[in-house]
Amino acid sequence: MNGVRRSGLSLAELVAFWLAQLLVGVTGVALLVLRLSPPPEDAFAAVAPSFPFWQHAHVLAAPILVFFLGLLWARHASPFLRARRPRRLSGVALLLLALVMVASGYGLQVSVEEALRQSFRWLHTIAGLAWLATAGLHLLGRRATNGGQSANGQNGACPPAPKVPILPYRGRS
Repeated sequence: MNGVRRSGLSLAELVAFWLAQLLVGVTGVALLVLRLSPPPEDAFAAVAPSFPFWQHAHVLAAPILVFFLGLLWARHASPFLRARRPRRLSGVALLLLALVMVASGYGLQVSVEEALRQSFRWLHTIAGLAWLATAGLHLLGRRATNGGQSANGQNGACPPAPKVPILPYRGRS
């Protein structure tokens, strides 16, 4: 194997991507559980004592995942879409969910009006849970599709990126 995987990422990049997804997913689910749990018994506590830890971990881990989403876009999703042969609907759904998840995450960080924050919070939660479920289906779907073969019999590797001509440097001489 030459190190290039069906995803277009190296093994190290792929492992880092799934670890980032796992970290953001675990911290996000922990935040959801804490938000849905009964309020703390301490009259002076606004949230559960561990809430700030999980929130900070989520906010710090999310940019790492966003970086890998950009890398995955460049090496995996974009070549399939440019070649006009998206392999699975789950991949397109992940792309749309990622856009909603990232936009609502940023909106949640900068909004100050409570009604708007609540809207972003629910949108982010729903998109995040849908992302986790769809990412699992996308990964499992790959294993279930004819040993990695697509419906047309080709392997699922990304199509090659289009050749971009490198223009000669015309700097000052």
